[in-house]
Amino acid sequence: MQAFTTDFQVHWGQHPLRPEFVESTYFLFKATGDPYYLEAGRRVLESLQKYARVPCGFAAVRDVRTTAHEDRMDSFVLAETFKYLYLLFSTREELAFDVDDFIFTTEAHLLPLSLARLSNHSTITPHYSAVMKYISQGPLLVDVHMHRPHTNSRNFMDALLAFWPGLQVLKGDIKPAIETHEMLYQVMKRHKFLPEVHWGQHPLRPEFVESTYFLFKATGDPYYLEAGRRVLESLQKYARVPCGFAAVRDVRTTAHEDRMDSFVLAETFKYLYLLFSTREELAFDVDDFIFTTEAHLLPLSLARLSNHSTITPETEGGCSQEATLVDVEPPDEDFSHSCPNTLYLFPEAGRHFAQSVRQPLTNLVEGVCPTTPATLPNEVWESPLFLLALLALSYLEWVLLEALIRRTSPP
Repeated sequence: MQAFTTDFQVHWGQHPLRPEFVESTYFLFKATGDPYYLEAGRRVLESLQKYARVPCGFAAVRDVRTTAHEDRMDSFVLAETFKYLYLLFSTREELAFDVDDFIFTTEAHLLPLSLARLSNHSTITPHYSAVMKYISQGPLLVDVHMHRPHTNSRNFMDALLAFWPGLQVLKGDIKPAIETHEMLYQVMKRHKFLPEVHWGQHPLRPEFVESTYFLFKATGDPYYLEAGRRVLESLQKYARVPCGFAAVRDVRTTAHEDRMDSFVLAETFKYLYLLFSTREELAFDVDDFIFTTEAHLLPLSLARLSNHSTITPETEGGCSQEATLVDVEPPDEDFSHSCPNTLYLFPEAGRHFAQSVRQPLTNLVEGVCPTTPATLPNEVWESPLFLLALLALSYLEWVLLEALIRRTSPP
């Protein structure tokens, strides 16, 4: 592929100041204490200061060969890249907390290790119940205000939430998973792809395919194989380019963007491959693993260890010297080593259960999803003045919405 013949092993030299290298550098220094990794962090910091610093922050680099800037600074630059740099160069005394009492998520959020003493059920259930009570509105998932959960903060659902049906399958809540997936699938069939939010962009995200895979695993319903086939056909017909698969700028016109994100191969096509593969065609038993949010495989044996016991290290100088095993209450064995299956959860419905849930949702989005292409030419859509006008209208809408909420909210 042409995409892998350049000096940078990708088809462009872009660098949006991602945190992953700094993250690995930090953990290697924590594990080894080798000052080599402090030097690596120092060089990263020098490069950021010298080539990415702009008056209002740090700009993404359009091309590492020229160090030309892009007019953007992603949220992960401060939330992750600089967080790991700060931790790398901080001593234990300089921090307001003991970092060894926490574990980092993939987005550098801190989770207390004390949560590991609880079973998976007692950890996830309160959060899941809150989502289903306040955010779930039938098959829709709509954002709400944190301190006013009965008030919507917006009236649309973005494409990233397509992961939720897959998570519901892993939780064992199959019926709402089928309903939300069906609504998303109807939108996808109308537009060939699942639009991002209230605009028509689609960067070939994996979330819908991920949920399709988990629903097929749980139900065995060939309906989800058909859904996967339609996704694959749309990719081949509308996104295929000589060097790979291009993101779609607008699902109404199927115009391309000059980009192919890493998750297309790492997640979207991974789930499609697994969806259409039989157990015999895989080199490992997929049921012995669980997928992270980025489609990495974690052995379920690790989950058994963390569910049944907690390893409590005794640290001295930041290095683990000895570990003691503390027994905790084990989770339900029925769900500790398998994907929930409707034949077990709903034996009276059997393989027709998914179809019986989908039936009332037929033509759910009929007449509510616009399908006509954009009538404005591309030069208008990309005009700075036009974009500024859109931002001004969005801000005005937000101000009016906030005023309405304050007026209608009880004192």
